[in-house]
Amino acid sequence: MGLESTIKQFLDSLLASKNRHTLCLNIADTSVNAEHVAFEYLKSKGVAGLAEHREPTPTVFGEQLTMIAGRHLVVSFDDLDKHPKIIDMLAEHVKVPDPGGKLVMVSRHWDSDNTEKERGIRKTCLFYQQNFAPPPKQK
Repeated sequence: MGLESTIKQFLDSLLASKNRHTLCLNIADTSVNAEHVAFEYLKSKGVAGLAEHREPTPTVFGEQLTMIAGRHLVVSFDDLDKHPKIIDMLAEHVKVPDPGGKLVMVSRHWDSDNTEKERGIRKTCLFYQQNFAPPPKQK
């Protein structure tokens, strides 16, 4: 099964979920445009209020989260580790019982085990992390 199929399966889980409203996709493979796959798949499903944001500022991201009711947002960052304010906002957002909309966060590089806050995000939202296999050990 390809990475695109995996992304679509996670999106289906997000759409069907009654108690989870955020999907974090940590996709290392640069040959797969995960945010485009997510956006187009959601569009094909006819979801309401679909919007896409690439590398939004904390101000823009915060505005989008306050207006998420009835919407589906696909937000992408190359490296979420470089955006601590976004991580703080995401950590607060995933605690909201029902914001009324769905959020898909896509990052190419994100060490989501860095902090307790990031581990909390992983526990609260639907989460998929695709890593490359480690290089073989030299003999």
